[in-house]
This record gives sequence, C-alpha cells and structure tokens, in this order.
Amino acid sequence: MKTKYLIITLFFISIISCKKETKNDIINNSEITNTIKNGDFCYQYIIENSYKIKDSIIIENDFINISLTLNNNNVIGNYKLTSKNEVPINGTFKGKLKNNIITSIHTYKRDSIISKDELILKVENNQLSILGGEKELINGINMFINKDNGEYILNLNKINCN
Repeated sequence: MKTKYLIITLFFISIISCKKETKNDIINNSEITNTIKNGDFCYQYIIENSYKIKDSIIIENDFINISLTLNNNNVIGNYKLTSKNEVPINGTFKGKLKNNIITSIHTYKRDSIISKDELILKVENNQLSILGGEKELINGINMFINKDNGEYILNLNKINCN
C-alpha cells in the first residue's frame, strides 16, 4: 500500500516540477534566426592536387568559389569550379535562407548541356559548407533523395569579395 502512495506522490511531484512553456517561449523557439545580415559574401575552397611526373611532384590547385547576395532571406549567387585540367563549371543559384541554411537551385552549363541541381549550403563561423548526398532527377532538377541523411562537406572559407 505504501508503494502505491509513493508512486502517486512521485507522479504528482514530476508533473508539478515540469516547466510550463509560455506563449513567448513557443514564439521564440519557432522564430527564424539567421546570423548573417543582408549583403554580399564570398567563399573559397582550394583543392590541392598533386601527382608525380618522372622524379618531380607537380602540385596544382582547383578552386571552388561561391559568391552570394543576401536580401531579406532571399539569396542569389554564383558557383564556380575552376580546374586546370577541366572546363570550368560556372553557374548561378537562387534560393532562401532559413536558420542559416540556404536552400537553392543551381543552374550551370557543362559541355553544352544545361543542368540544374539542388544546392544546400550551411553558413556558420565565417564558413560555408555544402551538403552532399544522393540525388535523383525530379522534374529536370537533381534533388536530394533524403536531406536528413546528407552530410555537410567542403568547408569554404569566407574571403573578401573582389
């Protein structure tokens, strides 16, 4: 019998001690918070490639450059991949910023073919990270199959825009 009262008492103590969410807490938790403000931003990632020819080691760099303009959570930008050994990929993207995540569609031309990819970027600590993951073609756009299983890769460092 004492066990029954002890369980009931513990139950009521746990209910009373739980913090009640106020309306203000609910509003603050659901607000969109972005740490970057309106303006122009540029980022770069350097890919170091090295290979051996005879007795010499050759080092060449490829570059990923992303420049973007943020205006009231609307984002437009340029994405450029420059490689010494390949034709550069240069395209534009347009999307939205929410909770420091940019969700956009990247349009580019390579070998006379226009392609569209979903491009998701995370902005944090003066870096821009690109979401990687499996994609499938949906309505002419390569879309992520499952964004939650993707991993942010290639941390591009913030640079001065020229």
